[in-house]
Amino acid sequence: DSKLKLKKSADKRVFLTNQNCDSLMANNSNFFHVIDIDPFGSFSAHVPFALKSIKHDGLLCLTATDTAVLFKNRLKCRMKYDTLINKTPWFAEMGLRAAISYIARQAAINEMAIEPVLSLSVDFYIRIFIRIKRNKTSAKKCLESLNYFYTCQCGYFLQLDRQGGIGNKNSKSCDQSEESKNVFNKNKCPICFQSLVLCGPLWTGKLHDLNFVESLPESEDKRVQNYLKMIKQEKSALFYHSISKISKLLKMDCPPMLVILSELLKRGYLVSFSHCMANAVKTDCPYTEMIKIFKENLLNSKNNKEFDPEAIKMCNTKYNREIMNMNGGPGSRYKKNK
Repeated sequence: DSKLKLKKSADKRVFLTNQNCDSLMANNSNFFHVIDIDPFGSFSAHVPFALKSIKHDGLLCLTATDTAVLFKNRLKCRMKYDTLINKTPWFAEMGLRAAISYIARQAAINEMAIEPVLSLSVDFYIRIFIRIKRNKTSAKKCLESLNYFYTCQCGYFLQLDRQGGIGNKNSKSCDQSEESKNVFNKNKCPICFQSLVLCGPLWTGKLHDLNFVESLPESEDKRVQNYLKMIKQEKSALFYHSISKISKLLKMDCPPMLVILSELLKRGYLVSFSHCMANAVKTDCPYTEMIKIFKENLLNSKNNKEFDPEAIKMCNTKYNREIMNMNGGPGSRYKKNK
């Protein structure tokens, strides 16, 4: 068998093994500073072992390629991640928050807290980097970032409090408006009037730590650079809104992105793009208000002679999401790059 050759300076620091990873982690409690798990499919079965073997302030890196489960399959997601989901336009972020929710609950069993420092939903997989805290008080506080939602396939969602309702006046996470209370009581979507579907618990805390992202060394990969650039501008608002899907829902032409961003900024809402999906906006604007903006004449670009400077700046910033294959294309280019 061929052996992997290591530098002499690394001989005493690097140990190679083909032992079962769960057994390895189970036999080395509170030992590792960094654990990176990249399985085929779901990481859920490995998380309990990883949490027991990682040190305080350790970095847990996880990859899941079973996005079909996290994004759309309600039954299998309940089985693998103990989380209820629904088919929504913001499925990519919902799957990401469902996965983090599972990790947070597994950590709480061991009286540990999590701090997501970088969370990505890209292509066919999700990638999560989480700082682990071995602190009982922090673990209890961490559970406050888990909430249930009433959701609709049109994109509407209503965040509930930790008791599964909206009547708790002490809860800062749920909407206390009369409109929301009517929606909750009738269990009907105010947009398309379909029955709402319960989802959760989902992680409602931050997906990224900007200090951690800023501290990362600059990558030579242009695609990585663009994603990190996009994450730095991403707001902490829940979920994203697809401009094209809202337009399809309302059976209208898709308005320019500049018009949408300008109107949201003028009304005082947080606005950014989402790394999860192109032509989508992350904002704290309620979905019902978003629909009203689409329906108003303000969306007619001819009536908008002045746009918000911040919106213009955002639209002029280019982000490349595509996978660049240098060996793709005509045969001549393939031979040249080869």
